[in-house]
Amino acid sequence: MGQKLCAPGPSQPGSNSSLPVAPPSLPKAHRGSVLTCGWLGSRLITGGDDHLVALTTIHNPPSSTPPAPIDLRGHTRSVNGCCGSLQTNLVYSCSRDTTVRSWHSNGSPCCTFHGHTLTVTSVCISPTGSTLVSGGRDYAVKLWDPESGRCTSTSKVSRNLVTGLCYFQDSTQRFCQTSEDLTLRIWDVRTISNQSTHASAAVTFKKYVYFPLDCDTSDCGGYLCTGSKGFEAVNGCEVTLWDVRVAGEPVKVLKGHSQDVVGSCFVRVEGGGDKMMVSASKDGSVRLWDGEGVGGELARFEGKGKEVWTKVR
Repeated sequence: MGQKLCAPGPSQPGSNSSLPVAPPSLPKAHRGSVLTCGWLGSRLITGGDDHLVALTTIHNPPSSTPPAPIDLRGHTRSVNGCCGSLQTNLVYSCSRDTTVRSWHSNGSPCCTFHGHTLTVTSVCISPTGSTLVSGGRDYAVKLWDPESGRCTSTSKVSRNLVTGLCYFQDSTQRFCQTSEDLTLRIWDVRTISNQSTHASAAVTFKKYVYFPLDCDTSDCGGYLCTGSKGFEAVNGCEVTLWDVRVAGEPVKVLKGHSQDVVGSCFVRVEGGGDKMMVSASKDGSVRLWDGEGVGGELARFEGKGKEVWTKVR
């Protein structure tokens, strides 16, 4: 899965010194809130409410004088989603301005993808870099040719307000998608391509009380995790682990956060299995979870002051 933006600190109870730790400091890349993040190899992609996409090189070990971020300018509204592909060496972003854009790694623009009619909330790229997927508040899930910027297929499902997208890393044909209609969907690219706007998801998961905000797939392709909206941990605010082969009950529902879980993803830890997850929440904490066996919270990182996390990757 590559690097992660956030991870628990080693000083927290139950933590392990082998856990990845976020760089101690990075040059400031945005003038306002950072809304999304992704990776292009060892380079961190961020998008903000200042309309900018930024590309920051991460050194390991951290450099005392890190290079300044590269600004990718072109969006006219806040940037909601971003991702990168080492196969194409391009950065992709989506925005409230209803467009998807691609950028060369040196910061120069590549393509602008037109077709959505409302805010585009999420974007993801296939492992081979051959298919780009976007989703928005217009109920549309769109497939694109990353090279030409041409929309190859569109599927619309009523009330499918897309909140997150993620490709399966073991497949060029499947991706998952979360929605405000309390549904997690698995799509097959071939179904969308053959049936266009009448296509339906291959698998759906519907055991949510508060809608999921983000999703990720395990390296083996067998599991999904989501983070949900909620309030004061009464309902929602959970990290949910799903087995893609069983569309009934979730494998685990992990509770502990007290506000929206805005980001969740699988993480590789030495000695861990396929079900290790990290989550970030508006409650100011980042938590490491074990989905194996009894499962539960393994470690926690609390921000200093009044930080509100917006994404984890």
